[in-house]
Amino acid sequence: MPVVATFHSSIHEFTERLLKSKRLAREIIKKVAEYYESVDRVVVSSYYTRDILKQYGCCCEPEIIPHGVDLEPPKGPEEAAAMREEGNKVLRTGAEDRVLLYVGYLSREKNLCFLLRALELVKKMNIQFKMFLVGEGYARAELEATAKELGMKEEVRFVGAITERQQLKPYYARADLDTCQ
Repeated sequence: MPVVATFHSSIHEFTERLLKSKRLAREIIKKVAEYYESVDRVVVSSYYTRDILKQYGCCCEPEIIPHGVDLEPPKGPEEAAAMREEGNKVLRTGAEDRVLLYVGYLSREKNLCFLLRALELVKKMNIQFKMFLVGEGYARAELEATAKELGMKEEVRFVGAITERQQLKPYYARADLDTCQ
């Protein structure tokens, strides 16, 4: 029977932080590459993820299958408007608010501190927005502190994990710009 493995994200920084040893982290990364070399097929979600695996020393050619979304889009302008209004109620936003959305694991590997610093520049340009971060992770407290330090306590909202797909619908329906990790 063939063995198919998926590779999702960079684990080098996570491993180094956890073990507090660059040498041990390098050894683990070698083992990770050996594992992926030993399976019949490797699947990744993006060229970026493929490149990380190659940096680890893996010579296999992974198949790229992008993330999918199983939420149904609105069936017309009326339904889209109703979904957007429902989003305003759930998120407590107004029709005129610019809403940004991140859904995923809250970790340093996702470059969310970079995102917050970029949003600080947007705020300094007097562009109003509301940023919703949906998810949990080891970096949540650090990200909340960073948002506060950057003076964006009102603009950036940490929602927590939402595991029920239907509860995510209002967030996506209301978002003017979103990313899913």
